[in-house]
Amino acid sequence: MSRDSFVVLTLLCALTHGQSVVAQVDSGLIEPEAPSVLAKEPETPDEYFEAVLLMVRVDRIDLARRYLRTFLDQEPDEATLMRLRDIHGSSTFLQLSNLEEMRPQSQELLRRLQAAAGRQLSDPSRLDDIIADLQGDDRQREQAIRDLKLIGPEAIPVLLDRLSGDGHTNTHELLVFTMVKFGAVAIEPLLGAIDAQDQQTRMIAIESLGWLGDEYVVPHLWYPALAADQPEIVHTTALQAISRIRYGAPEQTNLLDTSAAVDEVFDRAVQHFRGEFPWSPDLDGILTVWTWDTDEDRLVGVVTSPANASAFMAEKLARQAMLLMPESEASQALFLAATMAHERIRAGWNQPAPSGPGTAHDLALSSGPGLTEWALGMAVEHGNPAAALVALTALAEMASPDQLQKSAGMLPPIVAALDFPNDRVQFAAAMTVLNIEPIESFPRAHRVVEIFSQALIDDGAPHGVVIDPNVQRAVDTASMLGKLGFTASVAPTAREGFNQAVAHGDLSLIVLHPNTIRWELTQTVANFRSDSRTAGVPLVIAAPEPARFDMQRFLEQVPISGFVATGGDAAHWLRQIEPVLAQTNSPPLTSEQKRARMEAAASALRYLSRSPLASIFDLAPAEIPLAESINHPAAGPDVVLALAGIGRPSIQRRLLDVILSPVSNDELRQLVTRELLLHMERHGQLLSEHEVNIVHDVWNGETGATVESSPVDEPDASPTFTEEGVEALLSHPVPTLPLAE
Repeated sequence: MSRDSFVVLTLLCALTHGQSVVAQVDSGLIEPEAPSVLAKEPETPDEYFEAVLLMVRVDRIDLARRYLRTFLDQEPDEATLMRLRDIHGSSTFLQLSNLEEMRPQSQELLRRLQAAAGRQLSDPSRLDDIIADLQGDDRQREQAIRDLKLIGPEAIPVLLDRLSGDGHTNTHELLVFTMVKFGAVAIEPLLGAIDAQDQQTRMIAIESLGWLGDEYVVPHLWYPALAADQPEIVHTTALQAISRIRYGAPEQTNLLDTSAAVDEVFDRAVQHFRGEFPWSPDLDGILTVWTWDTDEDRLVGVVTSPANASAFMAEKLARQAMLLMPESEASQALFLAATMAHERIRAGWNQPAPSGPGTAHDLALSSGPGLTEWALGMAVEHGNPAAALVALTALAEMASPDQLQKSAGMLPPIVAALDFPNDRVQFAAAMTVLNIEPIESFPRAHRVVEIFSQALIDDGAPHGVVIDPNVQRAVDTASMLGKLGFTASVAPTAREGFNQAVAHGDLSLIVLHPNTIRWELTQTVANFRSDSRTAGVPLVIAAPEPARFDMQRFLEQVPISGFVATGGDAAHWLRQIEPVLAQTNSPPLTSEQKRARMEAAASALRYLSRSPLASIFDLAPAEIPLAESINHPAAGPDVVLALAGIGRPSIQRRLLDVILSPVSNDELRQLVTRELLLHMERHGQLLSEHEVNIVHDVWNGETGATVESSPVDEPDASPTFTEEGVEALLSHPVPTLPLAE
């Protein structure tokens, strides 16, 4: 049956049977069981597709959806899809995908056709035909553009490769015309093509963006418009493109405020640096960043995550801002911070940050403590943990005690980092303070011991706190979290739950029931978010589904938070919790990293207790965490030495308990005995005579040696470095491709 006869027969059937071909008013989607209006049901893929189009034309969307679903279920092959495209035109598929009532099936159809069309790019003969039609008459050109649009943005690199560059100067206007016809889908690839090595390609991209773009693209155009390394013709093209966007006319370049250009580029870089740029993934949730691959000298699309994409763009735009105004220290600091962040992310959070020549760490050392401190301040202000970690590592090698003291009434960046809502950054800040060797107390100094103490009690497993006045419900929630790998404690009141939360160094999740008591919900959330120990911990409100709307509205202004509808199984909980956990600005530490951090914390506390720094840092708050960690196989000796440095009466009792414990090994018991005897010499005998005799018997029986004090740790010599200034920043290379997901 021909297409025309099939359409005529179906329409005739609909009319002779007296069936309405007008959709019911306000019917929404009619049930799939609605009777057909066709005399003969379609059988082949071609007939099903024609039936879809017919039902759309007569406004029977219910039947159109049914036929399209069956068409897709038949899994039409690539040849069938391309034949239907040739018969009906590319615009038919695009129009179907734009019909809200036909989604998601119409979008799935378009994706399949785009995939089939995309594979044609590897067929030189088919591509040659499209390009030839593009240079043909008006009808051929329009069809070629529809075919290219069907392929999608992946066609743009091929077009630029085939029709731009040396030997193709006569295709400039054709390419601009084609790009503009592509519409908004061409904007992102064209932004990547701005960095093409070939001047003509850059100009095509810039001119096309002038027609297609809006204020979103302007920060990307300022560098080619004003940079000293761009040819005059590129300057003119870019200024005209910005003028066309802002004033609707390319000749109004005299109205442009070029003095604000650097600020616009700087602000966009900061938006990416903060991780707040609103990326728009495609219908499948895939984000493609287009950029010019200088090694391959071609435009490429890299599938990546929003975090990776923003790290790449922050460094790129910060560098442009710095090159546009090299004397701006703010731009220098932002570029340094963005470079440190990008390199930290590219290295992988489970790997140490790179160091040595050519790295961001080395760039920070070359830039000096002042600029690196400024970069750290930006990282703290804008919530970028990756930049903060690298900056703190560099400052640990070159900062001075003066950088811990307030200036103009503001907390220094290193001190502010002690309260950064990320445990990695807090620990790095505490270690940096230790390396600086302060000579006097400073604001928030108590946080150093507090941070090391929290790291001591991190047992490696993710811990959660459930706050719910209904104890049985709280226990059930904790049990559910247990199935997800969390060790969860429960608290009937918000105050008690908060105390439990701050007592854990490994807190990974806070779960609240809306009816919290002894702090109502608003106050509870505010307290968790205002305390540096819990500010970065994911927080969810768990309640029945009807509460979702109100709770989500409440949580809109709460960082790293979400709603969990109760009542489902563990998989249901996991699907809801995972997006909240993903909001954290760095992944949780691995078990190996937690173990290494715990051992480093024990070593740091031991150092504090036995160096001149003991007069600045009060180790008394670390007593309980140290006592609980004393039998750790690797950190135990450091814990003993740190504990023995605390001049409290209770310390002698704690050390005696270790001596008498049957689980203590001989080596640890010997060390504890020695430190207990020394503690009694320094602080007086605080045990009974009987207990003292036991200690002496243990010591004499196991060693027979004289008790000698352990040596005081001497600080390492401060490293020397050479400050090379801005030149190192200006010449530092940046990656040309974002990190692929």
